[in-house]
Amino acid sequence: MLQPFPDYLRELREAKNYSIRRLALRSKVAASSISRLENGIFQPSMTMLKKLSIGLNIPEQQLYYAAGYVDHPYKEVDVEGLPKVDVEFMDEKFHRLNRKKRE
Repeated sequence: MLQPFPDYLRELREAKNYSIRRLALRSKVAASSISRLENGIFQPSMTMLKKLSIGLNIPEQQLYYAAGYVDHPYKEVDVEGLPKVDVEFMDEKFHRLNRKKRE
């Protein structure tokens, strides 16, 4: 069973000895958003996951997997012949689902 994403993100950040503020500066994601992610208040978009992966210096696929966007942690999404992740499409789908939940 997968570890819940909020716990996983917090453990990754703490393993790097990063404060929320430091990760925010490295990833260009607001500290308040990182805090809300770690507290399970909202689900991250793929764009946000990509930014966080840069800040944490880990493969973005690792976070896509942990957040449930892909079915394998090491699935390459940019290699020819393998499934590609359309980040804009997935973000649009994510936002549409969130709007439906609020209605």
